[in-house]
Amino acid sequence: MYSETKIDGSCPDSYTLVRKWTATDNCGNSATGVQNIQVGDSSPPVFTITPTDVTVECDAVPGAATVTATDDCDVTATVTYNEVKTLW
Repeated sequence: MYSETKIDGSCPDSYTLVRKWTATDNCGNSATGVQNIQVGDSSPPVFTITPTDVTVECDAVPGAATVTATDDCDVTATVTYNEVKTLW
């Protein structure tokens, strides 16, 4: 007999699978084997395009680029944008 149980982790790509096998003979003697599989995501997303630094005159600031990223576990990685203006 075989059974599998999934135990959720801290995120959708992090969980434990517990697989259990039971062998029983004709006399009712049994043995059990267990396998624990730890599934996780430890690799960060990778940007597909990162805009380069530029120097512009006055207010000729270009608009924010559309930046995307890929991830080995997620079909789409969420990219957030933050702009900070500093004086120099």
